[in-house]
Amino acid sequence: MVNESNQLTINPNPARNQAMILFEAPTDINIIQVFDLSGRLVKEIQGDRIDKSGKAINISDLPGGMHIIQAVDREGNKFQKKLMVQH
Repeated sequence: MVNESNQLTINPNPARNQAMILFEAPTDINIIQVFDLSGRLVKEIQGDRIDKSGKAINISDLPGGMHIIQAVDREGNKFQKKLMVQH
């Protein structure tokens, strides 16, 4: 289930080496997954409690292009956003 009541934001977008994941309300994230546009999982990042101050993720190892960032909270709600990686 994709959650639309709590807003996920990624800054900067497009990004080069690092991006910040932010939520409007404090959210306990279990895992952050990065998919390429073919749906292949290319990276997993351990979750954390994320709020407006954000969580930095290293994207320097991702190939350039469009990716889907999916954050899954402890209740199984999914938050998705596109991220353009530029090198």
